[in-house]
Amino acid sequence: MPEDAGRPWNLTEAQEEKLKLFWTLLFKLFDKPILERTNSWSTAKTHLSSPSSSEYRGNSSETSFVSYTKSQLDAFSSSHASEPREAKSKSTCCAERIAKIASEWDPEELRLAFWDTVNCDDPDGLLLRFLRARKWNVEAALEMFIKTVHWRSREMNVNDIIYHADHLDKDDDFVRQLRIGKCFIFGEDKKNRPVCYIRARLHKAGDVSPESVERLTVWVMETARLILKPPIETATIVFDMTDFSLSNMDYGPLKFMIKCFEAHYPECLGECIVHKAPWLFQGIWSFIKSWLDPVVASKIKFTRNVKDLQQYIKADSILKEFGGPNPWKYTYPEPGQNESEPLNNVNERQKLKTKKDEIAQEYEEATVDWILNGNPEDKQRRRKLAGQLIESYWSLDKYIRARSVYDRMGLIAPKSSHPVYLYQPMTNDGTQTAGEPVVGVTNEENL
Repeated sequence: MPEDAGRPWNLTEAQEEKLKLFWTLLFKLFDKPILERTNSWSTAKTHLSSPSSSEYRGNSSETSFVSYTKSQLDAFSSSHASEPREAKSKSTCCAERIAKIASEWDPEELRLAFWDTVNCDDPDGLLLRFLRARKWNVEAALEMFIKTVHWRSREMNVNDIIYHADHLDKDDDFVRQLRIGKCFIFGEDKKNRPVCYIRARLHKAGDVSPESVERLTVWVMETARLILKPPIETATIVFDMTDFSLSNMDYGPLKFMIKCFEAHYPECLGECIVHKAPWLFQGIWSFIKSWLDPVVASKIKFTRNVKDLQQYIKADSILKEFGGPNPWKYTYPEPGQNESEPLNNVNERQKLKTKKDEIAQEYEEATVDWILNGNPEDKQRRRKLAGQLIESYWSLDKYIRARSVYDRMGLIAPKSSHPVYLYQPMTNDGTQTAGEPVVGVTNEENL
């Protein structure tokens, strides 16, 4: 399958139907079910109830998209509490788990948490990562996604980590890890993915708090999201095992990182390169491999020298410390005195948030039109609004995220250099072309 398959600009008809179903179920959780809309979208109930609606064109064992949607919505509204567990279908059990999480949220709060999770991403692109991770099983993907929204907002407090960055005044361990360069992002691999280096020798169990290590892990993952340039959606990790010893082995942070990639940042890992692993790591690796999803395990590569690294990393990006030509060395630039002053500008932040929320609402309305009609015009309007959402995020960025070491290094580029893949070009008869997707950052005049 091509690497860009299952992306917003390259969907099969069956994949697009799955994405529509995902959005339909999300609207239900936001207490805005399409079935109940009778004002702005007056034909919704009729359309979704009509037996003449188009059939889902995927696996022949699937029901139609419309019937499938209705059955899933029914599952959300019925607890089936009297049924024995063994008699319940996997689909029903999945729906119950989703409903249990959703019951802990006010629907509007859940909707806002959803948009916080989208962050700087293309909304479709984010949902499609979860769909691909669950092999296009919509219920499983939705459960995975809702768990992630809950984890980000109620457990990990990701927004708080992003807000403070390395301006934390209550977590000296966080900044200490940055100062010594335990991990850092630099350069690109051969597929233009950013590369994160982790120096295993600089970590010792008990040296810093587990909570601080987890915060740093999440912060680096969130930072990588800001560095990615479409259509790139993944990053590569290099575990530098130079001078590694058993005193550096700490299973807790490793388990947490694996959980993040498999449960909360799916389809975000390009490759994981383990460089210069000593012989004692062989036994450790066989143990670690048993934790990994086979897809993740298949992305692990082992290298011993610069020649091996050149198979994966751009030659001019390989640092001298790894035998490459690049003289760059990680140093930690301390925070500037007033660099995060915009965080205190509450009025401007609220003004830009309001504008972003308005675009999000317009995107939701366009999504309903797309679900009901599927016209090329509806698709293009959604893609352009996705561009506006990303642009609005970058306008808001400095008011919700403290400047960090990567801003000081110039690695997080201004918004103008973050292209938006809007949509696949259309022919005169309304079908998608096989060429490159249209790229650009939109504004309201382009709609």
